[in-house]
Amino acid sequence: MMESFVVFCLRRRMAWNRKKGKEDNLLFLDFDGVINTFGDALQTEYETPSSRCMHNLNRLCHDRKLKIVISSSWRYDGLNRCESYLRKGGLDADIPILGMTPMLEAKGRPAEILQYACQEKDLTGMLILDDMPMEYLSAFACQTDFKKGFDDHALAIAEKIRW
Repeated sequence: MMESFVVFCLRRRMAWNRKKGKEDNLLFLDFDGVINTFGDALQTEYETPSSRCMHNLNRLCHDRKLKIVISSSWRYDGLNRCESYLRKGGLDADIPILGMTPMLEAKGRPAEILQYACQEKDLTGMLILDDMPMEYLSAFACQTDFKKGFDDHALAIAEKIRW
């Protein structure tokens, strides 16, 4: 119940920031099941993400002017490792990677994302790409199929999400 109230307040703040002319849109990005798909991972042993998923990620980030925040469990390896993996995998150099969500294991990924989003005072929009359900953040989330990742179907869904 408390989470719903916090999400309501967050939506109000995002709307207020947009009204003031700000533009600070975040993409909370999971890796496995989004840019790492089952078939591609078996072939590459997680050396690089799926090129088709990365193409769609670049397109979405440019179209929606998104800055990336890593919410994947890969963040346990550190921001430098995650950023290197994304850049080597084809993430365009002009797409910013801001950081990582906090690690609140007991509370789960939606709580980690919500905590990060609430700390962004100029936030105007947010989108979540993950293969797990996002509970009270589902209005902001595009849930991908682990086997297909961020394919064209998922891209079409993500493009329709409005904040």
